[in-house]
Amino acid sequence: MIEFMKSHLKAVITLVLITATLLAYWPMLGHDFIIYYDDGEYVANNPHIQAGLTMKTVRWAFTAVRAANWHPLTWISHAADCGLYNTYPGGHHLTSLMIHAANAFLLFLLLSLMTGCYWRSALVAALFAVHPLRVESVAWVAERKDLLSTFFLLLTMLAYRRYARKPSIGRYLPVLAAFALGLLSKPMLVTMPFVLLLVDYWPLGRKARWPGLVLEKIPLMVLAAASCVMTVIAQGTKNALGSLQEFSLGVRIANALVGYVTYLWKTVWPHNLALMYPHPGADLATWKVAASAILLIGISLLVFSLRRKKPYLTVGWLWFLGMLVPVIGLVQVGGQAIADRYTYMPLTGIFIMVVWAVSDYVRGKRAALLAPAVGIAVLLVLGIVTRIQVGYWQDGETLFQHALDCTSDNFVMEDCLGRTLAGEGKFDEATVHYRAAMKIDPTYPPAHNNLGMVLAVQGGFDEGIREIREAIRLNPRFAVAHYNLAKALTFKGDVEEAITEYKKALSIRPDDANSHNNLGNIYAEQGRGKQAEDEFKAALHIDPSLVEAHTSLSSVLHKQGRLDEAIREIKIALNLDPQSAAAHYNLGVMLEEQQKLDDAIEEYDQAVCLRTNLAPAYNNLAVIYYEKADYAQAWKEVELCRKYGGSPHPEFIRLLSEKMPPPGR
Repeated sequence: MIEFMKSHLKAVITLVLITATLLAYWPMLGHDFIIYYDDGEYVANNPHIQAGLTMKTVRWAFTAVRAANWHPLTWISHAADCGLYNTYPGGHHLTSLMIHAANAFLLFLLLSLMTGCYWRSALVAALFAVHPLRVESVAWVAERKDLLSTFFLLLTMLAYRRYARKPSIGRYLPVLAAFALGLLSKPMLVTMPFVLLLVDYWPLGRKARWPGLVLEKIPLMVLAAASCVMTVIAQGTKNALGSLQEFSLGVRIANALVGYVTYLWKTVWPHNLALMYPHPGADLATWKVAASAILLIGISLLVFSLRRKKPYLTVGWLWFLGMLVPVIGLVQVGGQAIADRYTYMPLTGIFIMVVWAVSDYVRGKRAALLAPAVGIAVLLVLGIVTRIQVGYWQDGETLFQHALDCTSDNFVMEDCLGRTLAGEGKFDEATVHYRAAMKIDPTYPPAHNNLGMVLAVQGGFDEGIREIREAIRLNPRFAVAHYNLAKALTFKGDVEEAITEYKKALSIRPDDANSHNNLGNIYAEQGRGKQAEDEFKAALHIDPSLVEAHTSLSSVLHKQGRLDEAIREIKIALNLDPQSAAAHYNLGVMLEEQQKLDDAIEEYDQAVCLRTNLAPAYNNLAVIYYEKADYAQAWKEVELCRKYGGSPHPEFIRLLSEKMPPPGR
């Protein structure tokens, strides 16, 4: 057995590594989407992605700037999942877990090939796989971009190792291609050329002069620069980039210094891990900033002094510092101070430092005998903590409440928990959290918008509209707030202003199918058939599965006398939602007009099976049975119509009575 393990060491390590990864994260396969924190935007409420992997989806992926990101390969990955699993969350989680397991294997393969040290490489890969700081990237469907970009980063490095052994254009092109795919997954990889310079130093030990090594990275740097430009454009469309007025340069530097040290502390003590850590702004204690700076400078000086004896320390430290630069807050994106997901690949540098340093220290000492046991114990503890942390991701309510328990003044999580509760119909509880968010930060637009919608749904239109208007005042390009204001105004009866707000929402977010559909409904109510038709068709161009738009378009076409087209649309609606009583009824009406009476009867019967109290369907059935001379059945339908509040036309009752007296007479 021992001889077998020695001869198949890589295979055994790979099997153990993947098994440990699957065991740590397996419960997430039963988890739901986190609808109100990006999973809705990325999958659950995204019609482009739900259409599956088509050429139309691919074109959209490369042209869309959505969720404040431009990452077409990530969109394509989600679309492929929808093609496989539709919107079943477990399938999407399974793909994420498989990619994470693949990344752990690729990291082991990369380090073992570069250094020749199997056990050290295996331990680094195992720490990468099961550390609790990985949970956010793995258990959150919307963070597929982390997993996918790292997958291509590791392929880039594997291709680079091959190139470095015997440089040639033919070997350089795969490096370039893999790096490009990584950037198309997530732009955080812009520091990759820097990382390749580090591995040139150690472990590859390339002897070429530094200017030459830098020169060969220029094509990679050009790709990185292009990705930076696209990222700035994408973030700008959602106002995600914090301004210098909001976060001064001094505040950003202070937060970055403390952020680096916080990441180190969470690596050692992964406790109170939260989805969102609010940015402290200018409230960071001076002593904390100073202590962080001293610690970072001290470590930097130490590893630099040991660069010749222990080059892995310098490489690991600069790997950690450098890879975090795009997300450390110097360019502030969003309102978070730090995020666990940002450490997905940067923390590998720290793992390399620790594993290689400890291995060198215990080499030849008695402690070397205990090292494997200690390593296994550490991994076991980390795996248990990871499994516990995975449990918090079972649904939005659990996750957001956990974040609130772990942090203070977290207005974003208060708002998200409110949205989750509102989605469950718990409006009073939701209102408490919205008001808590507004108390912490009165200038946070989503809390005003969401509170406004809850108030409007409960009938408080004036107060609700006032809150939504405040959200728009705080952020005039808040498309969802314009949409919600339009809905509230429609309910109140201010349809002309509602039309204006829907148009504003569409000017900000033209691919909002619901805005087109609702605008079409208003036009249809006003008798503006052509405009209504255009809006419904625009909605269906964006989301062909929008049942309401097919149904409404069918009604508009029916009123215009375009019966065949109307029937086609209502049949599409029924294919998408066979349980729609209204659609079955509408189709029955149209078939009756075409004198396809048996087909009409079938549709009316389906309608009343789905909605027993649908009096108009019984009325129409009575008329059809009269025309078919089945007067007994016609009377039965009349009685059912009356039972459920309907009132058949007196003239029809007179004609039916002439053919057959009412039952019981």
